[in-house]
Amino acid sequence: MDQNRIFGTALSSYIHGSSAAIASILESARATRQLLEQLEFVEPTHGDALRVGVFGVTGVGKSSLCNALAGQDLAAVSAVAACTRKTQDIPVVSYPFGGKLRAFTLVDVPGLGETPARDAEYLELYKQLIPQLDLVVWAIKADDRAYTIGMNAYRTLLKSSRCPVLFVLTQVEKVEPVRHWNSLGSTPGIRQMENIEKKRSEVASAFNVAEERIVSVSVTESYQVEQLRYHILSMLYEPVQASR
Repeated sequence: MDQNRIFGTALSSYIHGSSAAIASILESARATRQLLEQLEFVEPTHGDALRVGVFGVTGVGKSSLCNALAGQDLAAVSAVAACTRKTQDIPVVSYPFGGKLRAFTLVDVPGLGETPARDAEYLELYKQLIPQLDLVVWAIKADDRAYTIGMNAYRTLLKSSRCPVLFVLTQVEKVEPVRHWNSLGSTPGIRQMENIEKKRSEVASAFNVAEERIVSVSVTESYQVEQLRYHILSMLYEPVQASR
């Protein structure tokens, strides 16, 4: 919980006359501030900034995913037409990991699957970009059953590459049965979760990757976005810590 939300909740508690709640919330804010003051902020220089490419076919929600991870709307999004035509760097900063505040840069790229001509153009773009990346996040729409374009691109560009890949199932709130989504807790219903797990297994088999490298998220429902950020930080920084 950020400090603005903490003090907003405190104000609400004051209005409703709960002094005990106010004291608890303000103490939480003080503890959070003290923790952040103890952390060492690591801000890479431009040449050393860790870069994460966000790949996938058009319409899977790559730009929305970038905005959610960054905590602000920096990438243009559209529910009707593809709106990413060139790469866009999106900074993600000030997240604690390993006792330090970490930073990395997301690289939002155009999605595959629009036209053969654009696919050829974008595949070449991906190919030129990969050597500059520390990690690729490959987004797959959770209710999508067509993998051919994504599988062919992955096998061509990344299967033999040294760049690590983290797969993300996006828009899991659309997995059937949609009406079972738990709006109160912003979590999938039991049957939805079963189908999401089946989809993870299916993707793992299709792309020949471990299920542990597949994270399920919903940006609109704020479901597991924080977990995804943690996975990204783990893959970026744990190898660095291990090498020290």
